[in-house]
Amino acid sequence: MLKEINVEYKTLYATRRSYASVMSFGGENLEDIQKVMGHSKGSKITEKHYIDPRILKLEHDKLNAQKQQDIFNMMIEVENESSQSKSA
Repeated sequence: MLKEINVEYKTLYATRRSYASVMSFGGENLEDIQKVMGHSKGSKITEKHYIDPRILKLEHDKLNAQKQQDIFNMMIEVENESSQSKSA
């Protein structure tokens, strides 16, 4: 599926910083991002180490970020489906 859209495979863990930044600049609530990332509410770890303003400098980058978020969500769905079929 990733080959079809010319995206290099990366593990989900390798995309954590991009995911947190994309979610933040996409308007997601910081507490929700912390919950998804496994960080405690109010933790500075998320902002200090995971949300990087350099990822989204231009409006064009924000549109690309939405596409990346869609791809990430698709990867999670595939991973979940794969896990469910293995345990069935």
